[in-house]
Amino acid sequence: MAQGHKDANREWMYGYLAEDLEEMGFEHVLHYNKDGEPQAVDYGLISTLVLELVKEQHSEIELLKEKIKRLEEK
Repeated sequence: MAQGHKDANREWMYGYLAEDLEEMGFEHVLHYNKDGEPQAVDYGLISTLVLELVKEQHSEIELLKEKIKRLEEK
């Protein structure tokens, strides 16, 4: 670990753990070793995944706003 990173205490700079992403169900952004264990993260796919999640959350937020509006009108 570089001294500057140690001093700044920025563990988040190193990225995601492949095992953590696998546990969350994001196998499609992982590369596996010959034993079938998660070994590496395809960070290029992470941005696509995040964009899809944001779009899904945006749709959900819009639905919830509409429900609130209808409830307030009653």
